[in-house]
Amino acid sequence: MGALGIRATAPVRRPLRNRSARSPDTSSASADNASPLPEPPRQRGTTGAERSLQDTTKLPDTYSAHLIVDLKKDKKVALAVQGIFVSITLVAVGAALLLGLPLQTDWAPVVTLLVTVAACLVYMTVHEATHGVTLQLLTRVKPSYKVQFPFLTTGNHAYLTRRSVAIVALAPAVIWGLWCWLRCLRCRLTIG
Repeated sequence: MGALGIRATAPVRRPLRNRSARSPDTSSASADNASPLPEPPRQRGTTGAERSLQDTTKLPDTYSAHLIVDLKKDKKVALAVQGIFVSITLVAVGAALLLGLPLQTDWAPVVTLLVTVAACLVYMTVHEATHGVTLQLLTRVKPSYKVQFPFLTTGNHAYLTRRSVAIVALAPAVIWGLWCWLRCLRCRLTIG
């Protein structure tokens, strides 16, 4: 399993064989030449593969692993993730300086630094917990949480659909971003 707990799957095209009992008039025909069972009616806007995809802990025989992200084994991806993190941090610090942040405080610079680092660690923990709770709600499989410096990771042994991967990945940004936005809006309404 990947360090991020993400496993994508793709269908493998295999010929469909009718393994059901042969009808009396085709008893001499081989199973390979038998016609496949009729498909159920299609739902609007979906293909047959999309209808059958679900989050699962075991892949059907017709599927194979398409992508496994493992930050321990793939050092290039691990460095890319770290590089993205450093870039986002630099952009955030630059934006804070351009906007006149940090706000004025009576605290000593050492205390301000310690409180900021502690707040970041708390947020990182809550962020990963949000991934884990969302993952458990979607898959019904208990997630695991690990500290693998410099990463905090969340994952489980479930295979996810693209939709579920997007939901799990975006959950912290949506939930905590919305919470922060509402708090800021409330503060502005109270002040103004």
